[in-house]
Amino acid sequence: MKNNIAFAIIFVLNYSHITSQDIPKTIYSILNFHSHEIITPKDLNIQTRAISTRFIYNDYYRKLLNDQKRISWDGKFWQIASWHCWFGERFKYGLETNIQFSDYDYQNLQDEKAVRLQNHRDLYSVNIQIAFSDRLYLLGGGMAYRKTKSNMPLSITEYPSSNNIIMNESFLDYLEPTFGNNLSFDGNSTVQNPHIFTTFPIYKKYQLTILYSYLYQLNNIDINYINSSNIAELTGNRSLDIPAKIKNSFIKTTLLKIPSPFQSSVTYFNTDINLQFNNILPSNYSNPVIQDNYKLGYFQGEHKGGSIELNYYINNYQLLLALGMGNLSGSIDLITPVLGRYGLPIQHGVKGQITGTNISENISINYNKFFKNIELQLFSSYTHGYYNLLVDGDAQLEFDLFSIPVYHPLNYHVHFFDFQGDIKWQIGKMNIICSFDQLIPIINRTDSSPIMLKQETQTDFLSKHRGGSSYSICLQYNL
Repeated sequence: MKNNIAFAIIFVLNYSHITSQDIPKTIYSILNFHSHEIITPKDLNIQTRAISTRFIYNDYYRKLLNDQKRISWDGKFWQIASWHCWFGERFKYGLETNIQFSDYDYQNLQDEKAVRLQNHRDLYSVNIQIAFSDRLYLLGGGMAYRKTKSNMPLSITEYPSSNNIIMNESFLDYLEPTFGNNLSFDGNSTVQNPHIFTTFPIYKKYQLTILYSYLYQLNNIDINYINSSNIAELTGNRSLDIPAKIKNSFIKTTLLKIPSPFQSSVTYFNTDINLQFNNILPSNYSNPVIQDNYKLGYFQGEHKGGSIELNYYINNYQLLLALGMGNLSGSIDLITPVLGRYGLPIQHGVKGQITGTNISENISINYNKFFKNIELQLFSSYTHGYYNLLVDGDAQLEFDLFSIPVYHPLNYHVHFFDFQGDIKWQIGKMNIICSFDQLIPIINRTDSSPIMLKQETQTDFLSKHRGGSSYSICLQYNL
């Protein structure tokens, strides 16, 4: 088989979470590093007002073969933002708003894949923050809201087959008539992300900042297909419903001594994922012998841990050292809808758990320089993560008549290089800001487990891969 059909399901279930945020932020959260931009006492030092508009183009991924594009994934953003800082008799106030519209496109129709799909996703978001300060204490909070809608038609050009004739006759031959060659995925997602933060002095010249963020994401995915198998009650238009919930919370404390160049932070986070798989039965289904299920199962996962960071500022340079640790766990209990009949109705399932740990390290260098009315800022970062996972599962075939146990480790080393640059040109009250970001991922698997998540083809070795880059231009006007 040219590629694993499970890629389609994995793509759908993870794509909603990935595209609800920017890609680097998602990657760093998986690597135990969580962050949120907030209003600081420094932002309230000068009374300013500004509005800005920004356009961003993300070239996430491209695969080329003989200079012909086979896979493409890109996204476009348009942001409108405002900032107001004003002084009262006793308090300073800061208000920041950000409205964003974006769309994403993915397609691999020209690639040699068993599953070919195209996806278009529209997203809009609103982010508001407000803070108050009496020059010693700062209290603030905010809310981010995002809503997405997507549609993904999918075509299966090749179903799996086996050299085992019984396996083909009792299971694999029923896949194509059950699900057909064309499926559609419709998804909707909403994200609510309130957060609160405070900064206050402690013990002489020390300053402590505490940030708490809570994210709740609700996804709903509908999979529609046509069943043409040999069970009349199951044929016709069919659908699966997959509601998914993602919860993420983290608390971050930052300690700063004024005017020391050192700043330290400690973060604790917890992420929960819950998916339910519901089988929508036809209205005419009333067969007492061949029983299908309304509930097909679930997947639950958790990632929790923490990180410590140390910042050092000297002249125009900023150095960041960070260490993160996390625990991962997940469990799945899933069965298929009734597929067909070979003596008995055919239904298959899988049960299992995946557990493990991950440890990550990050080093970043930031440099900024002023040249008259031009400001240059450069950023480079390297992050390494090691995942030590164990898969303990059991594939149950034909109503538990056969089972295939799986007990194997999965070990991965992931490396991410991140390079960013900003050029800010001030012309009177107008600022023009051009930015770029290049992310380079390298993933190496180091275990000897027989579990294969991807099957390489001959063209994979001849193809070229590009992407991981982002370009933007921003116009900012100071009122």
